[in-house]
Amino acid sequence: MEGVDVVIEQFRPGVVDRLGVDYETLREHNDDLIYCSLSGYGQTGPYADRAGHDLNYAGLAGLLDMTREDPDAPPQVPGYQIADLAGGLFAAFSIVGALASRELGNTSGEYVDVAMSDVLLSFSQSVAHSALTGGNPRPGETQLTGAVPWYDIYECADGRYVTLAALEPGFWAAFCEQVGREDLIAEHGTEDPAVREALGNELDAVFASQPREHWLATLDDDTTIGPVNTPAEAVRHPQFEARSIVRRSEDAPPRVGFPATSTAHPDETDERVPGHGQHTETVLREAGLSDADLDALREADAIYCG
Repeated sequence: MEGVDVVIEQFRPGVVDRLGVDYETLREHNDDLIYCSLSGYGQTGPYADRAGHDLNYAGLAGLLDMTREDPDAPPQVPGYQIADLAGGLFAAFSIVGALASRELGNTSGEYVDVAMSDVLLSFSQSVAHSALTGGNPRPGETQLTGAVPWYDIYECADGRYVTLAALEPGFWAAFCEQVGREDLIAEHGTEDPAVREALGNELDAVFASQPREHWLATLDDDTTIGPVNTPAEAVRHPQFEARSIVRRSEDAPPRVGFPATSTAHPDETDERVPGHGQHTETVLREAGLSDADLDALREADAIYCG
């Protein structure tokens, strides 16, 4: 433990205490340790001990309510895990920040408590101010949830869909000019519900007149138009291919990689990301466990050694 920089655990609160690997115990052996607990609801609060999954956290944080098409429609289950992945990212950000602070001499070791439900609530910035000041933001009634026709999803002649996100007047004007509807330019930004509804109907008719590929091929980069792709289309899209985020190789299954590029690349290496449990036995032996201890843990299905 003396040589360890970071410990991360994802048990429900209290488990690490019972196992004797909680932060206070480990810092007795390493005061510079960065220790991160990642859980659904965090280490405090009335929900701390609850079991949960991504859908529960999305519901608690208000996200599921905002997936409705309108206030009277049912909430929709998101197509991707959001809390799970975002929670992991924020745990990583927090750990890197703590390590940087330690290396700069600002702090020593520290304990980081990340709740996936907290992370999702932090994503609510576009509606949080209203919610915190007496308002009650409703789906379909805010600018980013379908209230305005210049920021919406439209069905094309072939039953496929496109996104239109012309929040700025310049993008809206470019779109109107290229679809031959300059008469609609002045209606951008209107607060009149009747005008908005009529404008939405006009746009429905415009997009329904041609298949999706027509719009994607003929409208240029200043029109804020994009496709609604299936996952199979997304992983093969030229944009993602050009970014090399989809990784394909002869000796590994295809996968979606890390979503950032850098000018500083590490030296080439044959090392791979460790498999599940690949280093479990090594780490436990370094911690002092004997063959008999490891056998007992395997028999109890308490560890997995890849």
